[in-house]
Amino acid sequence: MIEKAVQPESESIVFQPLPKNKRFKNRVGEVRGKLTVIGYGGSDDYSYYKVHYWICKCECGNTSKVAASNFSADRTKSCGCNRVLAASIGRTRHGRSRTSEHGTWCAIKQRCGNPNSGCYERYGGRGIKVCDRWLESFENFFEDMGAKPSRYHSIDRIDNDGNYEPGNCRWATQIVQSHNSTASTNLTLNGETKCIAEWAAQAGIGVKSMYTRLANGWSLEKAVTTPILKRNRDYKTSPCRPKKPSV
Repeated sequence: MIEKAVQPESESIVFQPLPKNKRFKNRVGEVRGKLTVIGYGGSDDYSYYKVHYWICKCECGNTSKVAASNFSADRTKSCGCNRVLAASIGRTRHGRSRTSEHGTWCAIKQRCGNPNSGCYERYGGRGIKVCDRWLESFENFFEDMGAKPSRYHSIDRIDNDGNYEPGNCRWATQIVQSHNSTASTNLTLNGETKCIAEWAAQAGIGVKSMYTRLANGWSLEKAVTTPILKRNRDYKTSPCRPKKPSV
């Protein structure tokens, strides 16, 4: 009987007598997840419906009021301790959720497994996958790859047609990746062959500048040997525009 149930420790939760409606099912003693019904908690009247509540005891020791509809549909399985535990695990799992390495891990899963990703066609669309060990957890990925040597490094596949997996991936600079890319262009000058990114680094200019020079019809020798013109203008003494002569 509900009158013999133990009164909840919380003063804000009080047992109420069961409704006299014969169709109302008494669920005292039933269990859902960590919750056990120990009594009836009353009801609230709304415009078009009524919400009944059960008073439940959680395995963690807390007592709470749970909507009868949520309890019956198995939508509420704890007093809230499950969510707190899950959030705590998420925060303390590896402590690197906002790092560049974690961002890389998320990115390779997207480009290989999400057809809606803009990069999917060049990765997952042509059969490149992420190994099961790395899909299982970020910790496995970080254990195999380690921290990035610098902010200029990003993940690179040694075999450009291979998968993202230990042994085929490394942290590499943009120049190394450009040389390893399927779209890289190798050019030869004086018997020496390099990709455009390497020629740009040798010339001391940006990769975009090197592409622009070659696109404008420059020879490779001229593009590599021509330095960038630097403007040394003293803006304090030399205005941007000459003043109009006074009439």
